[in-house]
Amino acid sequence: MKQKAQITFEQQETVVLKQSGSHVLEFCPRCEEEVLFVTPEILAAMTESSEREVFRLVEAGVIQFVERKRTYACSECYRNSIEQRPLIPATSMIKKLGE
Repeated sequence: MKQKAQITFEQQETVVLKQSGSHVLEFCPRCEEEVLFVTPEILAAMTESSEREVFRLVEAGVIQFVERKRTYACSECYRNSIEQRPLIPATSMIKKLGE
């Protein structure tokens, strides 16, 4: 008889924005207020997404960005873009997977 064991790993991350150049406070014309612009790397870590996802949204014009020595993306635009995305019902996803 085979025995199965279940192992669970928990991971906790802390992002500290103390490093010089990792963020800037800028006026965002899309959000119409002064907001925190962070590097795509930090925005991805803050939102549990990927840097590629952040750059894809920047390139699509969904997220406002500024270029200084580095590229900085608007954290509020990202949050707003997630809220405005339509949710796909799980039943339609199951149907697509079954096809």
